[in-house]
Amino acid sequence: VVLMSMIIGRAALKQDGYDYYFAYVGAEAIEEENVRALETALAFLGQDVNGDGRVKVQLNQYATARSGEPETALYYNYAADSRLLADITARDSYFFLMEDPKTVQRSYQILARWDGTPPEEKDYEAGDKAVRWADCPALAGLDIPEAGDLFLGRRCFYEEKMAADRERNEDLWTILVKGAKR
Repeated sequence: VVLMSMIIGRAALKQDGYDYYFAYVGAEAIEEENVRALETALAFLGQDVNGDGRVKVQLNQYATARSGEPETALYYNYAADSRLLADITARDSYFFLMEDPKTVQRSYQILARWDGTPPEEKDYEAGDKAVRWADCPALAGLDIPEAGDLFLGRRCFYEEKMAADRERNEDLWTILVKGAKR
C-alpha cells in the first residue's frame, strides 16, 4: 500500500514541468546547495523537452547509509530502498548518479548498456553501463563538489512501449557522455 501510494504520488509529480529526472544513489545525501548546482548545470546542458519554455532538472536522492544505531540505519536503508523502487516502478528517473554502480545494477538490474539496450537476464555487471563523472568532458568541467567520484548511467527499458521515455532523454545522454573515457 505504501509503495503504491508513493508511485501514485510520483505520477502526479510528473506533471510538474521537469524535463529530466536524475536519481542519486549513494551512502550519504548530497548537500542541498550542491543538489541545486547540479540541477542548474544539468539543465543548462539539456533542452526543453516538455515544451513549457524552460529546462528543469529534478535530482531525487536515495541515500542509504546513516550513522548511529544499527536499527536506525536499517530503517533509513529500507526507506531509501522503498523510495528508489517507487522511482524505478514509476519510471521517474532516467539518469542515475551513483557512488557504486555495481551494487545498483546487482540490486535492481536497471542500468542500460552503453548502446541503450537492456542487459541480458543474468548480467549484473556495471562496467559497460556506467561511466565515471570525471571521465565525461561535459561533466568534468562543472565545478560541483561531491560529483567527481560519482558514476553516471541510464536506465534500461525492457518494454518497447517505454521507448518514448528513452527518446526524450537520448539527446541529453549523448551530450553528457560525448568524449567520455570508458
